[in-house]
Amino acid sequence: MDSLLETVTALASARTLDEVTRIVRSSARELTKADGVTFVLREDDKCFYADEEAIGPLWKGSRFPLQSCISGWAMLNRQIAVVADIYADARIPHEAYRPTFVKSLVMVPVRRDDPIAAIGAYWAQPHEATPAEQKVLQALANAAALALSNIELYGDLQRSLERERTARERAETANKLKDDFLATLSHELRTPLHVIQSWIWQLNRTEPPPALKKALEVIERNVALQSRLVEDLLDVSRASAGRLQLNTRLVDLASACLAVVEVLRLSARAKNIQLDVQQETSAFIWGDPDRVQQILWNVLNNAIKFTPNDGRILVRISRGDRRACVVIEDSGIGIAPQFLPFIFDRFRQADPSSTRRFGGMGLGLTIVKELVHLHGGTVEAASAGQDRGTTITLEFPVPAVLDQPGTWLRRRAGIAPPEARLDGVSILVVDDEPEVLSTLEGILRHHGAEVLTAASADEALKLLDQHQPAVLVSDLAMPGRTGFDLVRAVRALPTPAGKIPAAVLSAYLASEHAAEAESAGFQVFIEKPVQPLELVGQIAQLAGRAAIQ
Repeated sequence: MDSLLETVTALASARTLDEVTRIVRSSARELTKADGVTFVLREDDKCFYADEEAIGPLWKGSRFPLQSCISGWAMLNRQIAVVADIYADARIPHEAYRPTFVKSLVMVPVRRDDPIAAIGAYWAQPHEATPAEQKVLQALANAAALALSNIELYGDLQRSLERERTARERAETANKLKDDFLATLSHELRTPLHVIQSWIWQLNRTEPPPALKKALEVIERNVALQSRLVEDLLDVSRASAGRLQLNTRLVDLASACLAVVEVLRLSARAKNIQLDVQQETSAFIWGDPDRVQQILWNVLNNAIKFTPNDGRILVRISRGDRRACVVIEDSGIGIAPQFLPFIFDRFRQADPSSTRRFGGMGLGLTIVKELVHLHGGTVEAASAGQDRGTTITLEFPVPAVLDQPGTWLRRRAGIAPPEARLDGVSILVVDDEPEVLSTLEGILRHHGAEVLTAASADEALKLLDQHQPAVLVSDLAMPGRTGFDLVRAVRALPTPAGKIPAAVLSAYLASEHAAEAESAGFQVFIEKPVQPLELVGQIAQLAGRAAIQ
C-alpha cells in the first residue's frame, strides 16, 4: 500500500509524458511482480506502445490497429482484459506474441469512461491476474489518467504563459519603439518651433507694421499650441510606460489655483466668461508644484474652451478630513451620458467628426487623471447632460503631519494654525527675561487668557500656592532653579496644583531636551521662536487636556 501511495504522489508531480510512463512501468512491475509491463497510448485508430520494462523485448515504439491487439480491445470495450493463456484467447494476435516471453497478461484501460491509454502486465509463466492485482493496476491506471490530464493542463498553461510572455515582449518592444519615435518626434518638432519663436522675438524687437504684428501674434499663438501638444504626447507616453516622475514637496493648493486662474483669466475675459474663485481655507498637499499647476491648467482651460460666450466658471477650494478638494464647475456644453464614462480615456472626444467645433487631441484630461493618481488623489467628472455644464472634482490627500500643531513641517511650510481662544483660561508664565514675560502676557491676554507671570521658579511656586492656574508655561534655562527643577517640585506638591498641565517654552532644541522635559513632568515642548497663533493653539490644546493623574 505504501508503494502505491508513493506512486500516486509521484504521478501527481509528473510534468511530462516520459515521467508518467517511467513511473507507471516501474511501479506496475514492482506491485504485480510481473515479468514485463507496457504503457500503450491511443492515437486515433492505432495503439502506440510508448514504453516498456520487461525481461525481454516486447513492442516498444510499434503501432498496431486498435482492433488487432488486446490493448485496443481493452480501450474499445472500456474494461480490463485478463488472459491466463494467450494462445487460447482469440483476442490475441498469436504471431505477434510468439517471439516474446509472454504466456499470460492483464490489460487495464486508462480512464475507463473514455480510454486514452492502457497498462499491460505480462508473465513468462501461466498466470491469471488475481482480483488484488487487477485492483492495484486499476488504481495505477486512475492515477495515470489524472497525471495525463495534469500534463495536458500544464502544457496548456505553459503555452499560455509563453504566448503571454511573447505578447508582453512584443508590447514592450512596441512601447519602446513608440517612445523612441515620440522622443525623436519631440526633438524634431521642438527644434523648428524654437527657431520660429526666436525669429518672432527678433521681428518684434522693432515695431512691426500692424498687419505683420497681427501675423506674428497668430504665429506665436500656434507655436505655443504645438509646443503644448508635443508636451502632452510625451506625458501620455511616459505615463503609459510608468516613467512619469514627480518632484514632490509641500504645495499650497490654493495658491496654485489662484496662479492658474490669474493666467487664464484673460482667456475667460475674451469670451466674456465670469470666472470666480471661492476659497474656504488654506490647503497644503504633498506633491509636485509644476504638475499640480498642469492639472489645474488642463481642467480650467478645458472649462473655458467648452463654455460659450457670457458663461460662468466657478472654482471652489475646500479642505475636508485628510483631503484637499478643488471643484471646477462650468456652464458649458456639458457631456452626453453615454460619453461620460470615457471622458478620461486617451484620444477620446465627444465629437470626433471632421466638422467638430473644438480642436485638440483628447489628451488633456487623460494627463489630468494620470497625474492626480500619481499624487494619490482622485478625479471625477459629472454632467447633467448636453448644454447643462460640467463639474470636475479633484481630490488630493493631505499628510496627517500638517494637522499636528508645532511640527517642523508646518513651520517650514509657513502654515498658519487656526485661530484659538483662551477665554477664561488662567495661565502661569515663568521666564527670567522681563521682555519675554511682557510679550507673552500681551499675546495670551489678547486671546482671552488670565495671565500670571513669574521671573523665577521660587516665585512661580508661591503663585501656585496662592492661585489655581489651569496651565503652566515655563522656560528651562533660568538662574537658580531651572525649569526642570520647577516642574519636578510642582509634581511633588500634595495639592491639586501638582497635577497642572505644563508646557516648556524654550530656545533649547526639542530633539535634544524633549525626553528629559517629559521625564521631569512637562507634557508639551514648544521651541522659541514660535508664531503667536501656534503658541496659543498649543496652549489651548493643553488646557483642554485632563489633569495629570
